[in-house]
Amino acid sequence: MTSSTVQRIETYLDDLARMLTGLDPVLRADVLGGVREHVDAALAGRGAATDADVDAVLAELGPPEAVAAAALEGGRSSSGSAVPAAATVRVPVLDRPWVPPTVGVLLLVMAGLYLLVLGAVAVLLPAATEVSAGGDAQGGEYAVLLPATYDLLWSVVAPVPVVGPLWLVGVVLLTASSLWSRREKWLGALLLPAVVVVDVVGIWVGGVLGGRAGTAAVLAVAWGAAAVLTAGVVTRLWRGGARRAAGPARR
Repeated sequence: MTSSTVQRIETYLDDLARMLTGLDPVLRADVLGGVREHVDAALAGRGAATDADVDAVLAELGPPEAVAAAALEGGRSSSGSAVPAAATVRVPVLDRPWVPPTVGVLLLVMAGLYLLVLGAVAVLLPAATEVSAGGDAQGGEYAVLLPATYDLLWSVVAPVPVVGPLWLVGVVLLTASSLWSRREKWLGALLLPAVVVVDVVGIWVGGVLGGRAGTAAVLAVAWGAAAVLTAGVVTRLWRGGARRAAGPARR
């Protein structure tokens, strides 16, 4: 099998494992082992397995949510194989459905404050950089704003007392929960530093350019990049976590 086919199988098993967090460890291992054996056996008869073969086998087996639900209810998966029953399943507090929207809202508010700051600077910075080279306000010339525009760069640091606690709570919930992979946890934890870097670079470069049009263009690009980054990361974490939290029948 190729690396991409192996990755497809591992992703499926990782999703299933997260959905079975509340299951007895022995039964959980039995379910995961049985699913892997079923996939390996199905692919063995297909020769050199391709991505399409893996997708077909996983589709026949059913989505991780269905397999997990069958395991928790003591039924059968869509492949027809029996799965162990669990008398009582207690889902950890940080793996419950309220966690993904909470993390999503915290990250949105956190990043939103910085986007507001960058948007305000995008309006104020061009006016601040516009000066007359010879004292004539109608000269229409611009002086280069040196990188030492600390008053504007300080506006990026100012929201930290408010944003910091929101980011900390969101990261704690994100990293302590088993609803997300390690890669997704890193994405969420690094969102604030990434948005701050985009803000600083946008203000810095916009100030160096000096001209109204150039400054506004750079800051508009920086704002758009921060907004797209925030929307992408939050959407991925919210949807992925909600899907995994609501997959199997949970208590």
